Amino acid sequence: MSNMHGYHGRLNRLVDDILAANPDEAPTYYRYLAALRSGGFEAWYVDIVGFVSMTTIVQHLLYARGVARWPYGSRYLTILYRENQTRWPAMDWSVGDESA
Repeated sequence: MSNMHGYHGRLNRLVDDILAANPDEAPTYYRYLAALRSGGFEAWYVDIVGFVSMTTIVQHLLYARGVARWPYGSRYLTILYRENQTRWPAMDWSVGDESA
């Protein structure tokens, strides 16, 4: 479980809650994470979400509908873009009392 504060902490706790509510999906998540850490994906793919937090990418996709990634040493600029303008499920993104 995450002990981060503010927006990033809330999003990490949301992911924790989703995995706790859907334990059958957790092995898939961990297989991808293990493959990512062990070189199971091509370098160009890994060079994309670089040394930026997952919550930063999600925040850009939610509010700006896109994000550009150009990691250090990469020859490529990658743009991740959310095509439709449909709002994503309502979530409480407010930064308030962190004891909740």
